[in-house]
Amino acid sequence: FIRSIATIERGNTEELIKDARFVGLLMDRSTDSSVKEEELLYIQTCTEGRVAVRFAGIDAVEKADAEHITSAISGLMDSVDEECLCLLLVPLMEQR
Repeated sequence: FIRSIATIERGNTEELIKDARFVGLLMDRSTDSSVKEEELLYIQTCTEGRVAVRFAGIDAVEKADAEHITSAISGLMDSVDEECLCLLLVPLMEQR
């Protein structure tokens, strides 16, 4: 039952990304009771003047450095639809 809800919510988030004029990634860090670092990823969109922030995922990192955090982001983004991922990354690559 929970997987069905998650699938529907992921689809809703992908639609938000496709319809958005602006998209951003937000990161946060948490430490659980076993002192394990976890990175949380959120996707922020703006459509017709309405801003929405959706939880995209959480991943434990071995070490809170650039290499491990980048790896966590990559792993979390692997589950996002490829078309949506292109919408997020192409503008970033064009800025270089």
